[in-house]
Amino acid sequence: MPCPNNAAWCPGPAGSGRKCLKCERGTGTVLPSTLPGQPARLGAPAPVVPERVKPPVPIKPPKLVAKPALGEAASEVAAAAPGGYKFYRGDTRPPQELRNGFTAWASLSAEQARTLLKRFMGTRDSVDLPRQAKGLQDAINGSNAAMSLIDLVRQVKIEKNRSTVHISTDLTEECGGYADGYIYEMTFPSLNTLTTRNVLTSNPPSLECTSPINPLVVLDGDTIDASQTLAISSRGDEVSFLTPIPYACITRYKAPRSSVWQAMPT
Repeated sequence: MPCPNNAAWCPGPAGSGRKCLKCERGTGTVLPSTLPGQPARLGAPAPVVPERVKPPVPIKPPKLVAKPALGEAASEVAAAAPGGYKFYRGDTRPPQELRNGFTAWASLSAEQARTLLKRFMGTRDSVDLPRQAKGLQDAINGSNAAMSLIDLVRQVKIEKNRSTVHISTDLTEECGGYADGYIYEMTFPSLNTLTTRNVLTSNPPSLECTSPINPLVVLDGDTIDASQTLAISSRGDEVSFLTPIPYACITRYKAPRSSVWQAMPT
């Protein structure tokens, strides 16, 4: 007999005693996909499970590497320190007494400073120093030994009298322990360094010397002979100027026991 539910598919012929799914389960709706082992209805497509698609991986743009233009040197020169290079000096004198800037007791001209530096960098030329520094002059000219820049630094550090040929400054406001009086800040817009092996660095990021035995020459030109400002940077943040520091380079000061910077008098 036909299926009373008029099902399109029945598991057996009429009279076999078997019923279709709807006859067995009643009038409730039965989804073939929920019963394992039952074939899908004829003509009905199998259920499709959508495949999970991974999101696309973003493409990173290639890094652009700047190359020197044709004929341009490959080496880079660092820009000058912002605001110029700063030096600090502790001094007992007020600003009104510094109209001539800072000078050493035995003040050297640029030419005398050049000769002195080169004598400690390999030359055997005699030096001509001011009469206040005659003792240093005789010691240098009377020696046949090869001298290095560290020897000049040692001489500079032990000189504390009126025969000194240098002006002591510091790269920090501590001024090497001499910050009880006035503290003066000096600024130079552009400077270079020269190693004991004659390697020049234009406008380095710092003038600090990190070597205990190889000081740096600080200069405002490309060579010692082309420079008007000459100094020695040694380990410990000390920079010893062999040439005078003009008043125009002294930019501001702190009064004793004051934390406020003031502009130098015009």
